[in-house]
Amino acid sequence: MSIISKPPNVISVKDNIHICDMLAGNLMGIKTIKEFGRQSSDQEIINILEATQKMHAKHYNLLLESLENCEN
Repeated sequence: MSIISKPPNVISVKDNIHICDMLAGNLMGIKTIKEFGRQSSDQEIINILEATQKMHAKHYNLLLESLENCEN
């Protein structure tokens, strides 16, 4: 099995659905983690949640960039 280093310029409908699901999952993670951070009073937990939220935001933005580079 070969590793694809660059996404194709055109994606299938199935791939698009999968990417949309990943976007939705990351967005839900961002919102949920943000809410947990608001409810926490422990600074260590807040720091961990903020780092996790940034990770999900980074993944979300990478997925969006991949979609912007594709032709429909």
